[in-house]
Amino acid sequence: MININNAEVKLFNEIDSTNSAALDHLNTIGGISDPIWFRAKVQTKGRGRNKNSWVSDEGNLFTTLLTNISWKLNVIPMLSCVIAVSVHQSVSSFLDNQNPLKIKWPNDILFENSKLSGVLIENQLSGDNKFSIIGIGVNIISSPENLSHQTVCLNDLTSKKDNLLENFFDVLREKIHTNLNYFNEGSINLFREYTLSNLWKLNKDVEFNHSGLVEIGTLTGLSDNYEIELEIENKIKKFNSGEISIRK
Repeated sequence: MININNAEVKLFNEIDSTNSAALDHLNTIGGISDPIWFRAKVQTKGRGRNKNSWVSDEGNLFTTLLTNISWKLNVIPMLSCVIAVSVHQSVSSFLDNQNPLKIKWPNDILFENSKLSGVLIENQLSGDNKFSIIGIGVNIISSPENLSHQTVCLNDLTSKKDNLLENFFDVLREKIHTNLNYFNEGSINLFREYTLSNLWKLNKDVEFNHSGLVEIGTLTGLSDNYEIELEIENKIKKFNSGEISIRK
């Protein structure tokens, strides 16, 4: 069992990014025996997927879990699904109305089309010891404006406002602890089905970037390797998260 729930938490007032801090720690130490959480009150160079920046105002959650990889490498693509499910479950526990809360493939969390959370996973798979750097950003008390997409914060959606940042982090740690310890080849379908039941724009048209081109397809499902399945010109095509990005 990976003891994530009681893992050490390293809290920084201000750093460039929690993912970078985790990687620097790993490179300096050369390895870890137990998972470590890295948190920052403020990030100066917060990073999201596809080289996007993550606006990092104080009061929101910026955290990264550094952990040994204990799963078989063939299921590593599903890690993104497991983390998305964990964040979705965590947010859901603070909401009275959970229906508008969706997972935008591969691991964004949206509420009524507005982005609430994002994930950046950077796996280190070379050498004998393998590690995962799992970065999570959640808009807790504020959300950035003037972006290309709508945003929302948890404080505007919940009645459980007392000590919201720390309470949410506690719930998130427990969910990730539970789900990563349950994660194995036999659990893949359960995580995939949870995601499908909460998937943003399932059976609807989406606009996506592929090889520098903007295309449109109907989102029809997810493969066992967490590839997105799109119907394009009457054919089902599968893409991994490195091949395309969903625009809208």
